[in-house]
Amino acid sequence: MSSSTSNEGSHLTVLVKEDEDEEDVNPFADPSLTAASVHDVVPKGASSGEIPRPRLEEKPRDPYAPPDNLSGLFGFGGGHVAASFSSHYRVEDETGMLGEGTIDDEALARKARELDKKEAELRVREDAYDEISATLEKRPNWPSCRPVLYHDIRAEVAEENRGMVTAAYMTWMLASFGYCLNFLVITLNFTIGGSGIGDWFFACLFAAAGVPISFQTWYRVLYNAGKRTRHNMFTSAQYIRFFVHFFFHFLMVVWMLASIPVVGTMCAGVITTMLIFSNADGAWDEFVGFLSFLNVLVWAAVGFSSLYVGGRAMTRFRTGGGPADVRRGVQFSGALIR
Repeated sequence: MSSSTSNEGSHLTVLVKEDEDEEDVNPFADPSLTAASVHDVVPKGASSGEIPRPRLEEKPRDPYAPPDNLSGLFGFGGGHVAASFSSHYRVEDETGMLGEGTIDDEALARKARELDKKEAELRVREDAYDEISATLEKRPNWPSCRPVLYHDIRAEVAEENRGMVTAAYMTWMLASFGYCLNFLVITLNFTIGGSGIGDWFFACLFAAAGVPISFQTWYRVLYNAGKRTRHNMFTSAQYIRFFVHFFFHFLMVVWMLASIPVVGTMCAGVITTMLIFSNADGAWDEFVGFLSFLNVLVWAAVGFSSLYVGGRAMTRFRTGGGPADVRRGVQFSGALIR
């Protein structure tokens, strides 16, 4: 009923059912047939019950691959992952103890406000640090005759602010020329008896102090504000400082133009020019009157240019979120005071 085939190299035991009939029947169709597996190789000297099974090779696990069962890893079902993450969290109280709680919208809003406050403070510090670093690293190049500071509109000012800062620089240059011209006219008018010693002294004071003060108080402030493309409380504070000083500059322009008697005789404005021409006695007096008229034209140009610069700065301040920064600054100051 069974037969065994053996070779010297290996022994293979195969169970075959022999049918008594000589009919051509498929031997594998009989369910009682037990076919030998390809692994049923019996080594020489081993019994049939000790058939070794080959060990399947396991693939090495990728250390970066995610676990097969995430729900088992976190301890909850896969369908409740989002709900559990959104409704529970671990918090640390003031004592440093950890505990579990639920997310509160008010707590999240308070945390968001604290983060915004810290971010605003960090931006202010970064801007101040950048400005100080830039000032220390760059060598003075202005004025060219005796450099005392670094000044380069094309290199430092943002592209969208260059037109505004350039107009402000031209306005300051024109005003500086007007201060010097006014001193010259008052000096010449003093020689012909049209002005007193007090008028000459104040005209000299305006020329000596007005030029550097106007540069530092309003032009340099607008120059520094124009360096930044993004607005924050620090930039908005610079714009506000510019507006305050620029207002006094504009009042000075009006004073120079009007040259009101008693309080404005140190200015070669409209009234002073009219008095010089009305009391002219010769070509020299007329020449002094012509210089005074030229001074009026210069300060008129300074006035129109100042209106343009102030309008551009106000537009930039509003579009950049300046009013909102001012409100936040006031609230922040009030919180510190309280």
